[in-house]
Amino acid sequence: MNKVLEKAFAEGYKSSSNQRMELRAVIKALEFIRKHKDSWEIMGISRSIIITDSDYVAKYQHRAQYWRNKKWVDDEGLPYDNQDLWRKLLSLQASDYSKIIYHKGKTTEANILADKLAKERAKVSPNQIDFGFSPGKISRAPIRGKVIPFPAKGQIVSIRIYRYEPIGLGKTKKQKVFFTLEDVEITDKYFAYMDLPKFSRHGKYLASFSSVSRKPVIESLAANE
Repeated sequence: MNKVLEKAFAEGYKSSSNQRMELRAVIKALEFIRKHKDSWEIMGISRSIIITDSDYVAKYQHRAQYWRNKKWVDDEGLPYDNQDLWRKLLSLQASDYSKIIYHKGKTTEANILADKLAKERAKVSPNQIDFGFSPGKISRAPIRGKVIPFPAKGQIVSIRIYRYEPIGLGKTKKQKVFFTLEDVEITDKYFAYMDLPKFSRHGKYLASFSSVSRKPVIESLAANE
C-alpha cells in the first residue's frame, strides 16, 4: 500500500486513565480522517482502517452502540464508564466508513511508532486536561493492586473507602467507590456503585449492599468510626 499521507500525533494529559487515552487515540485518528475527507475522495479512497493495540476499544466498539440504545445505563440502571468518549467515537464513526481492528502491541510498524511516541510524550510535562476524567479523592497512601467487584449478596459490611470517582453523565451519574474491608483478614480491594454521596476519603463506613454481584451497589452508607 502506498503511503499517500502520514501524520503522527502525540498528546499528554495531566490526569487520565489508560482506557480513556486509548479511546482518545482512536478519536484523534477519526478526526484526522474527517478533516481530510475531501482529499481522500479526490484520491479515490472510500474507506479507512484504524489499527489499535487497545483490546478495550476493539472489544467494546460494537457494544457501545448497544449502550447508546439503552441510554448509557445497564440493566441495573448503572452508567457505563467513559460514555463521553464513546459518544464522540460513535458520532465520528457514523459520518465516515472507518473500521477499527486490533493488532497486538509492537507487532506492526505503526504500533511500534505509537509506543515510542507515547513514552517520549510521557517524559514531557503534560499540558492538557481530560475534563471527562474524575479521579476522585485518594488516600495519603494509595492502595495498589487489582480491584475487583464486591461479591454483593445483600450484606451489611464495615468498609474503608480510599477512593471514589463520578461516572456517567446527567441523570445517569453515579459514584464508583473503591474500598477495603474492615475487621476481617481479607486484604482484597473492591469496588461498588452508589448514588452521589458525600463522605470523608479516609472514612470507615457501614455499607449495605444490593444482592446483585455482577454490578454491586451500595444501597446505604453510615459512618462507623
